[in-house]
Formats: sequence, structure tokens, C-alpha cells
Amino acid sequence: MTFEPFIPLPIMAIICILLLVMKRKGVWNFIRQIVIVLLIFGMNMRFLLPTNNATVIDKEIDVLFVVDNTISMLAEDYTSEDLRRIDGAKEDIKSIVDAFPDARFAMITFNNRADLVVPYTHETDLLLRTVDGLEGVLPINADGTSLNMSIDTTFNTLERNCDFISDDEDEQIANKNKPKRIQLVFFISDGEITNHEGLDSFEDIGYFVDSGAVLGYGTEKGGQMTVLDIYSGYVPLQYYDENLNKVTAISSIDEDNLEEIAEDINVEYYHMESSKDINKVIKNIQSQIDEGEFTTHDEKIMGYKETYQWFALALVLFISTDFLITRIKMRSER
Repeated sequence: MTFEPFIPLPIMAIICILLLVMKRKGVWNFIRQIVIVLLIFGMNMRFLLPTNNATVIDKEIDVLFVVDNTISMLAEDYTSEDLRRIDGAKEDIKSIVDAFPDARFAMITFNNRADLVVPYTHETDLLLRTVDGLEGVLPINADGTSLNMSIDTTFNTLERNCDFISDDEDEQIANKNKPKRIQLVFFISDGEITNHEGLDSFEDIGYFVDSGAVLGYGTEKGGQMTVLDIYSGYVPLQYYDENLNKVTAISSIDEDNLEEIAEDINVEYYHMESSKDINKVIKNIQSQIDEGEFTTHDEKIMGYKETYQWFALALVLFISTDFLITRIKMRSER
């Protein structure tokens, strides 16, 4: 047996002493108080019992970024400083890469077409160089935004990356013994559709996704897009309206589309409004992985079994019983 306290022992000892100093009146009341303190101390000790059948959490991670690289992602309404949406997305991608240092990464970008621009790799420098190069499509080549453009490429990429189970018995055994990699998908977009298409279902993609997030950029008010003109450099994107007046193009976030995509692939949607928002996203996903929500299995290896949950259960039952005894005693004394 070994132990790994949640709270360092010297600090926990001080807490327990303080709990006992506040002595309750009556012998039996004080005895129950001592038992409660002992249970708290035992739960904190986190005793670990040796076992030959340990639960193993597989933490081999693959991360797929699906990035909207259309003109609307150049809109300047990210954070209160009106930075470009794409610049916020770039920094968030880099934060995710830093948070999963041992993972493999891949990236799909979509505008007029969807492409797997970085296949799954441990070479993060390649991915980050590609991220730095995201600048939308030239206005002269833009055909309008379709989120549906990304569906087939994303589905095919995830499907190829999953363990393949064939009819061949030897291949089945090989795949059974191979640890399953956790598949994370981050869909990054402002959700805007400008080619008049309806949003198709992303549910088939969800079959391959363990976790991840849909990250939405932009505001309802919208922002103007500053695009690269091959003759004039960076200029506001303009167009002619029905009265032939030249007006500045404004792009707004469409959270309904993003929330629908998140629901289809069974991940959370987050509206990204500052550089701090990505920390919450990462923390939630890391805690899911640490708790083994995706890939756990029992294996015949030497390990340790947790016992703190039994102390916690006994503590809850004992406190509940103590509360009932106290209430009954108070009523009888009235």
C-alpha cells in the first residue's frame, strides 16, 4: 500500500486539529466529530492498494484543425482592439499545440475548396508555418463561403486515421492490441454562409470524434474586412450595392450555424472573444482526457487501485446520519 495525499500532510494535520479544537458539546457528539475528522483525513491520504488488474488510460492524441480560411475571417472584430478574426484563430491554434506536446496534428483549410494541408504529424513546426500563412483567399478568387465544403474532407481524414477492422482474423487481433488514439477536432470559423446554401449535417463526422470544440470568431455587429489587393496592398473590401453605390463589406458571426455543427459532432461551442478564452477550452478537454472518458481499459499489469471514494462515501453517509440525529434531538428538546 502507498498513498498520495491531495493536500500536503502538514497542512491537512493543521486543518484536522482546528476541526477538533471546535469541540461539540456532549460525549457522543464529540465522538461523531472525531469520526468525521478521521474520515476526512483518510480521504485526503488517498491510499492506493496494489492490484494486478489496473485500469489503463490511453492518452495517445491526434488533433485535427478544420479552419475557415475565407475572406470573412479577415474581418476586424476580434477582441475590443478590433483585431482580425484569423489572427485570433492563429494564436488559439498555437495555444492548443502547446497544450498537447506529444500529440499528432493535422489541418484542413476551406474556402473555395477544402484541402488537407497538413497530414497527421508530430512536426509542429510544419503546422505552425502553415498556420502563419493563413490569410484568406484573394477577393478576385472568392466564390462565397460554404461551411459544407469542409464535410467530406474532414470525414475522410478522420476515417482514414481511425483503427481499421477488417474481416482478416490476424488483422483484427493486431488492431485489438493497438491502443486507440484519442481524436480531437477543432472547427474554427465565424459560421457565416454567403453562397446561399443551407447548412448540411455534420453528424457523420461525430462518429469519429472523441472531443474537441467549435470555436466561433466575430461579433453580431460585425466588422469590415481588410484584404490584400495585388495593386494597392491591404485595403477595405468593398462592393457595389443594388443602387450601384460602393459600400464597405461587413461580416457578422453566425452562431446558430456554429452551435448546430457543435451539436452534430457532439462537442462544445465556444464564442472566442479574447485570448484568454482558449484556456477554458483546453482545461475542459484535458480534464476529460485525464479522467479517461474516452479510452480506458483493464489490463493485467501491476498498478494501484484508488480508495478515497470509499472514505468519501462513508463521510457523506456519516454526516447525513449525524445531521438527522441532531435534528431529532433538537425536536425532542422543544
